[in-house]
Amino acid sequence: MNISNEEVEHVATLARLGIDETEKELFSLQLSQILTSFDTLKHLEPQTQSSLCSGSMYEPFREDEIVPSLSRDQALLNAPEAEAGHFQVPKIMD
Repeated sequence: MNISNEEVEHVATLARLGIDETEKELFSLQLSQILTSFDTLKHLEPQTQSSLCSGSMYEPFREDEIVPSLSRDQALLNAPEAEAGHFQVPKIMD
């Protein structure tokens, strides 16, 4: 699939990016290659088992295990603000 320089320019305008003619050509080529790769991947069938496994019933998952980690107090040591054992962050929505 080919992406034209005009399409690249249109997307750049929507994203408010200033690009020159050299970049338009480069991005057009790169985006075309990416879309061609996706088109190729679209036609592949998913594999249910890894082709690298030697056994007939390969289980890629491991058992859950507890690993050492920071305590709550240790995690909050470098926090700019903490309250009631939680990180205090600025409100961003009303």
